[in-house]
Amino acid sequence: PSRNVLSHALTIKKYSLRTKKLLGTFKPPKAYRKAPGYAIDEHFIYMHTDAGITKIDMDTNEVLWTATFPTGYGAQIGPVLFENHVGVSLSDRIHIVDKATGVPFISLKNKGKGSFSQSMTMANDYLIYGYFSGRVHVYDVNKKTDLFTVDVGANPGSGFLQDGEQLIFPSANVKIKSVNADTGDNIWTW
Repeated sequence: PSRNVLSHALTIKKYSLRTKKLLGTFKPPKAYRKAPGYAIDEHFIYMHTDAGITKIDMDTNEVLWTATFPTGYGAQIGPVLFENHVGVSLSDRIHIVDKATGVPFISLKNKGKGSFSQSMTMANDYLIYGYFSGRVHVYDVNKKTDLFTVDVGANPGSGFLQDGEQLIFPSANVKIKSVNADTGDNIWTW
């Protein structure tokens, strides 16, 4: 993909890896051409504008759904793709919707604890998100509640791993921490 949000609209050229020939060019509908963030999954593109997430079929250029949400902040990064969901993290909220339908799955509003970090991960039954304070929250997606927080130091890193009953967190200050997935008790820090 090539784009410059300040002066050019998004254009994506599709090539065959086998033949190296151009298969076509994708330009999203006009309303989304300067969206500051997007993510591609198969032949779908998820565009993140200031008020929501839109799913577009890149083969037909058809808008399949738009999931809107109120926010006081503009989009600055692309959506995050999970297995069955797509989400965005803004300073004032985290909003995650179903990939197939756009139906809201989780919407967390900032409760005055600082700005949300722009990274989040969802796997199995957990959503991991953080604030720029270095505290990572482990959220139970079934119970729709925070289970515990983990101080990873500095800023939260991107992603986490699950190894059995352990959750392993990176951070931006070269620290990796493993905690018990049920209790948040520290197992090891490296």
